[in-house]
Amino acid sequence: MHNRKKPDAPPSEAETKALKEKTFMYKSLVDVVLQKKHVKDKSVETLTLVGKLLKLNPDFYSLWNMRREILLESFPSLATASPEAKLDLPDVRDVELQISADGIRRNPKSYGAWHHRLWIADRFVMDFEGELQLCKEFLRADQRNFHCWNYRRAIHQRSQLPPLHEFEYSTEKIQENFSNYSAFHHRSCFVKESGMDISALIEQECSVIENAIFTEPDDQSAWWYQQFLFTWLLTQYNDLGISLDTYVQSLEQQLATVQSLLEIEPNSRWAMNSLVFLVGVFDRVRGQYTSEFTLSQVDTLHALRKQLLDQLCVLDPNHKNRYLHLIRNLP
Repeated sequence: MHNRKKPDAPPSEAETKALKEKTFMYKSLVDVVLQKKHVKDKSVETLTLVGKLLKLNPDFYSLWNMRREILLESFPSLATASPEAKLDLPDVRDVELQISADGIRRNPKSYGAWHHRLWIADRFVMDFEGELQLCKEFLRADQRNFHCWNYRRAIHQRSQLPPLHEFEYSTEKIQENFSNYSAFHHRSCFVKESGMDISALIEQECSVIENAIFTEPDDQSAWWYQQFLFTWLLTQYNDLGISLDTYVQSLEQQLATVQSLLEIEPNSRWAMNSLVFLVGVFDRVRGQYTSEFTLSQVDTLHALRKQLLDQLCVLDPNHKNRYLHLIRNLP
């Protein structure tokens, strides 16, 4: 879990004794289950024992495989289940979902528990809205749990809910924390399908970026999203029905916004990198838009980019060679 410190104090004698007893019980149960696996015992009793063991240790990935093998043996139609022909067995499904949820609560980053949950979702009739609600619970506990974000996207894809649903959810999570890189990534997956008017969408996204960079100028999340947004719009503006005028106006607005931030935070390397990127984007569209820019404006932007790259060589020596490479390739 993020931002959770482990206790510094050593365990007491009573705690150590209890841990030894629990370890002995765990090892004994492991021996029993592995023996049943060896003899290919796929009974209900084995399934129950595997479930108990997974609640204790959801990272024992072989047991998740064993559990699925027993389920396939008990319900052969699972092998041929599909989105169009899922099993409607709520009792079986709910037991599996509960075991997965218990494992995730024990270890929110358990690959096996998340994979098993999606395996069940692909084969049983599901309450997809309930699953999205459960994801909300888990993301309240750890807002950057990429397993949960990935699962949420997978469930949304299967649910056929409108993309705007997830786009708005990303807004909620970003407003809670502008440093939530996972929420910005989630947003990037759904912004293309939000269904919003494209002009209103651009205005809204620029506002989200502006609020984030002025709140957390040293966090990379919003800066990354800015690069994603303007690169996507640049490569797709014809298909999206955006005029070049609209794109360039948004670009100019971002240039002005970041320059304003740089006046407040003169040593912000993220702001400097952003301006270098935005001037580069401007260069890519300038050939189609030369009538709107005077030579002095072009020269000013190019001089600013060179100045910023020189500063970055000093402020960010770990990436100096990258900046020198960019300087050597300036037009």
